[in-house]
Amino acid sequence: MALDRVSSDRIREIRHERKKKSRMRFFVATLSLVVIVASVVFISRASQLQITSVVVRGNYIVPTDDVRSLVESTLDQHYLYFFPKRNVFLYPSRILTNQITSHFPKFETVTVSRQNWNTLIIDVTERKNLYLYCDALPLASDVEPHCYYVDAHGYVFSPSPIFSGNVYFVFLGNFNWSDGETPIGKQIAPENIFSELVRFKEGLEENNLTPYGLRIYPDGTYAFLLSPVLDDTSQKIIFSTTDDITSAYTDFVSALSADALKSELSEHFDKLEYINLQYGKTVYNNGILGTVAKAVLLSCADGGRDRSCISPARCKIFPAWAVGRRTRCILDGIRLSEWPDEFGTGSA
Repeated sequence: MALDRVSSDRIREIRHERKKKSRMRFFVATLSLVVIVASVVFISRASQLQITSVVVRGNYIVPTDDVRSLVESTLDQHYLYFFPKRNVFLYPSRILTNQITSHFPKFETVTVSRQNWNTLIIDVTERKNLYLYCDALPLASDVEPHCYYVDAHGYVFSPSPIFSGNVYFVFLGNFNWSDGETPIGKQIAPENIFSELVRFKEGLEENNLTPYGLRIYPDGTYAFLLSPVLDDTSQKIIFSTTDDITSAYTDFVSALSADALKSELSEHFDKLEYINLQYGKTVYNNGILGTVAKAVLLSCADGGRDRSCISPARCKIFPAWAVGRRTRCILDGIRLSEWPDEFGTGSA
């Protein structure tokens, strides 16, 4: 009986000692962890390990103070309330890059790096103001347009003033965004399509046709505006992006290489209202002209100047105009404001 009591007391004593040692180990481990974390926090906050200056390079339009203020506000924050983001080893490079890019659409590229231990370098490249986008015709008297700068890739990045002259090539209409939605940070068109549109524009300029703007209509039709007055009276070259833009451009430029056609457009350009490139191929001088409104500058075989519209089937190819004098009708995509007197009645 006495032996059993002694054994029981010994067992309780052993258990108590084990619990005491376990609690001691837990206390020591916890204290060690606290000391380690406190040491890391203390070291991470050491003044020698803090970013003390922010340098912004490459900006010309966006104020340096604006960029620096955004960066400083992020660096003043902490990870888990303890570890400063200003630490030279812990500063959030990727977060800073994304914040600067989204906050300043004017910047095309942003690079964040550290220099001289305590200096943070923000290298930026600003987008160039190459074009304008306007949500309404700039010269329309009944609508106040909102215009924005566009870069070489079709990216809309900042508001612009309303210019009184043709300072920039202008994109007009609603391209990829909802009504009332700001276009800043959006593309005029996917970059591959935008590059084709720009190449088309440059090709027209190389052939002495100066486009001042590109307008998109609700049905998805595009039109280069060939008059400095960017309104509905402007002469146009109409096409659709549902077709192959490169082919339309190539075919049209091929047509313009014909001396006779180039001469007619040059001499009577003021009579042209629009050229529609959505009608397929045509033949001229036994060669393929391409997408030049099916039959460019037809002469009528037996029509007269009083007819409102002359059927293409009754006309032969080149060199007069197969439309009425005052009716402004359409013939296979070519629309003219009047019949040139030098072509008489248009009889063959």
